[in-house]
Amino acid sequence: TPITKKKASKRQMLKFAGPALGIYLANPLLSNIDNAFVGRTVGTTGLAALSPGTILTDQMIYLFNSLPRATTGLVSKAYGAKGGDTSTGDIDAAREAASVPLTVSLFCGIFLTVMYTFFTPNLMSAFNVNPKLRADAASYIYWRSTAAWAALAQGCCLSIMLSTRDAVTPLKIVAIAALFNI
Repeated sequence: TPITKKKASKRQMLKFAGPALGIYLANPLLSNIDNAFVGRTVGTTGLAALSPGTILTDQMIYLFNSLPRATTGLVSKAYGAKGGDTSTGDIDAAREAASVPLTVSLFCGIFLTVMYTFFTPNLMSAFNVNPKLRADAASYIYWRSTAAWAALAQGCCLSIMLSTRDAVTPLKIVAIAALFNI
């Protein structure tokens, strides 16, 4: 009956939306963990240096936010192209569609890593970072830059899984990353 299908659809939506929401709430939580750790172990200067370090790393990564968004569109379109039964999609088409944005994200991440490696002092000067904070901010930027490729690839991978209606696996991955961050 239409009422049963409607209830099943709402249930399916909640089953997907709950874990998907958890994925996107994890990033601010991880940032707060970083702040608490740095504040406790390094002190106020390190905590003050975290701000320009975070801005320089996270904002550059946010410039590439179009990659996961494009991945969602490309993969979901390919996954749903099979038509007919909506419970399964075309995994091979989804894999094919995901390969290009994932490859681009890896190359962009490597570019960011190289850019941070060679241009961090210039970036801090351009952003007028207080000279007293530059050493600590640079240290944070260098550490974060080693994972820029992984951050961009993770965004695409999460989009791939969400596009194929898998919200639980990405939530598990983000939860494991949060445990390692602690």
